[in-house]
Amino acid sequence: MAITLNDANNYLVSVMAKVAQSELQRIVNESAVSAYFTAAFGKLAELRKSLGDAAGGAERLQQGLGEAQNGSAALASGLGQAQQGTAALTDGLVQAKQGSGALANGLGQARQGTAALVGGVGAAKQGSAELAAGLGQARRGTGALVAGLGQAKRGSGALATGLGRSGQGSAALAAGLGRAEQGSAELASGAARLKRGTAELAPGTVRLSRGIHAFAGEAVPLAGRAVAGLPRLADAAVGASGEAAGLTALAAELSGRAARLAADLDRRLNELGRRHPEIVGGAPFRRLREAVRAVDGTVERRLSALAARYPAVARDPRFAAAAAAAKRLDATMAGRLGLLAGRHPELRRDPVFGDVLRLADRAAARARLVADAAARVNGRTRRLAADARRMDRQVPAVQRKLREAANGLVRLDRGGARLAAGARQADQGAGALLTGARTLDRGNARLANGARALNAGNARLLTGARALDNGNARLLQGARTLDQGSARLANGARALDNGNARLLQGARTLDQGSARLADGARRLDAGNARLLNGAQRLNAGSGELLAGAQKLNAGQGKLKDGAAKLASGLRSGESRVPVPPADRRDRDAKTLAQPVNVASSNLHPGGVYGRGLSPFFFGIALWVFGLVAYLMLRPLPGRLLASSAGSATVAFAAYLPALLIGLAGTGVLYASLELGLGLDPVHTAATLGVLALGVASFLSIVHLLRVVFGAAGDALALVLLMLQLVSCGGLYPVETLPLPFQAVHRVVPMTYFDAALRTTIFGGEASHAWRDCGVLAGFLAGALVLLVLAVRRRRAWTLARLKPELEL
Repeated sequence: MAITLNDANNYLVSVMAKVAQSELQRIVNESAVSAYFTAAFGKLAELRKSLGDAAGGAERLQQGLGEAQNGSAALASGLGQAQQGTAALTDGLVQAKQGSGALANGLGQARQGTAALVGGVGAAKQGSAELAAGLGQARRGTGALVAGLGQAKRGSGALATGLGRSGQGSAALAAGLGRAEQGSAELASGAARLKRGTAELAPGTVRLSRGIHAFAGEAVPLAGRAVAGLPRLADAAVGASGEAAGLTALAAELSGRAARLAADLDRRLNELGRRHPEIVGGAPFRRLREAVRAVDGTVERRLSALAARYPAVARDPRFAAAAAAAKRLDATMAGRLGLLAGRHPELRRDPVFGDVLRLADRAAARARLVADAAARVNGRTRRLAADARRMDRQVPAVQRKLREAANGLVRLDRGGARLAAGARQADQGAGALLTGARTLDRGNARLANGARALNAGNARLLTGARALDNGNARLLQGARTLDQGSARLANGARALDNGNARLLQGARTLDQGSARLADGARRLDAGNARLLNGAQRLNAGSGELLAGAQKLNAGQGKLKDGAAKLASGLRSGESRVPVPPADRRDRDAKTLAQPVNVASSNLHPGGVYGRGLSPFFFGIALWVFGLVAYLMLRPLPGRLLASSAGSATVAFAAYLPALLIGLAGTGVLYASLELGLGLDPVHTAATLGVLALGVASFLSIVHLLRVVFGAAGDALALVLLMLQLVSCGGLYPVETLPLPFQAVHRVVPMTYFDAALRTTIFGGEASHAWRDCGVLAGFLAGALVLLVLAVRRRRAWTLARLKPELEL
């Protein structure tokens, strides 16, 4: 935005526009900073929501890990039971191995017995004559047969017992492997759920990490710039608010003066109308009201005409106050212009004067608008100054909070990156766990099928062993019966021969069966050995699997604790992220946009604008009086120059009348300002003394110039007045003036007059006032000495003076 100024139209408007530009720029900057902080506070809510979502994902991860830990605990328990079953299987197989060994030995002995049986039956068959001897041998053979069958009976019993225990072990193994299969299935299911949870968690944590990093990249530099700029912003806001307050007060005072005068006079006229109703309908009162509204400079004259028409009004106590208000209203610019137009009607036809009147009217109207606006702005600047002062006190705390927030965002960014990496590792570990769990489930299924087949084989083997034991028992009983019947063989030799033939055939069959049984027992013993070796390897593998499951359970417990800590940390981070409400967010943003207020104090205040510039205008008035005085009075009377009086007498004779008039005029000027406008100096007597010294000094200098240079001296005095207006420091500080004017500032008398008068009116160091009065008295003394010398020189007559070519 650009503002184009034109000092050729109105310089004061340009100055006011520059002030308005500064205020507008400050307001726009404040609005921009407030909007920026409002947006930043709004992002805090999104950050807190993201942290809440991440905490929810971590809690779900914790629940999934809890379920996985329960599955791994069940797996470890099932593997423990499986290890116990394999241990029992190993013990049973050891006993089965021992029983099969004993069975093989017994069957070997039975094979020997059947061979002896065949030989005996052959012998019986070969020689019935040797029946007695043969029967004796048969008796011994049957005894051996009974003993061998007894051993076979015991071996078959041990075999049946071992196979029974093996069946129990295989049943326990099958049950344990069934539970292991269930646990591995539950482990695979829990690992699948864990994998799905980690697959969902990993992208979320990556997005969270990126969001945190992006926010930290924007917020951390912003917080640094805010921390660095807060003190300057606070100082600027306080200074701006103080200057704005002073400016609005000054604008209200300047712009509202004429309006207040007109309103005050209008109110007083209304009171007179209520107290004297007879004047309301008359022409003088109506013309007076019109003059007040028009501010034409004739208000005081028309009020006097009204008093002359109605003497009762002149005697009213309120008339004097109305007359004073009318005089002040006529003294305004609009009143002076109206009076000038009334005295010189031809000016109303002058377009330039018409433009001046219109400009004065618009200035008065705009002055009223400026007064109203200044009153509103003054109230707002006071509130703004109070807010800025409060913000100035809060700047250190705000800086500390912003630094803490920036550090927290950096740590949060790093934690988000570690969280995303941990989530990816957790997802990879969950995939590996799911693959291992499925492999374990398939292995347990095959182990369970093998255990069930082993249990079924052991059951069939146990049935065969029991059948063998029963056969051995019957065989033993038959051998015993044979042993008992051998005594009766002698009685039935023939029958024995026939029976021996059949017995020989049966013995041979028995021998063949015993051979096959012994071969089967040996194969059973070898199979039991291999089964024992496999059961031992199965037991060792179950131990390793149990240790791995226990490590898996412990690792899942640590992973669950880590997920709990992660969820707790995210919840803690979520609770620490401030999310102020909308009204507080706007208020805080405005506070950050304008955090500081600067208060100023004045040791010796000048009060209103007119009182503050009164020393400067006193100096102008007194110097202008010196110019006017010697336009009305002769600088040197001719008679005195031609008289025999001394030069000093002649000089003072011309100087003292003007000085007396100047002192009287100064007294009138001071009384007008004191009584009419409320000058109220701090030191009244000192003020009067400085005024008297100033009029004496200025008058002596103008008198000297007039005597030395004649009519050109008035022009020199006017030039000197212009030079002093710029360089005396009455309007602007001397430090702001160009260097040539700063040099002139130290050698012109109005500098010291203004400085001394400011001290007596507003207060200050008395020593400074005495010093300035001393310098001013030096100007007075020097001017008077030079005046006497100039008078002495003027008393020397020349032809040019006796017959001048031109006299002004």
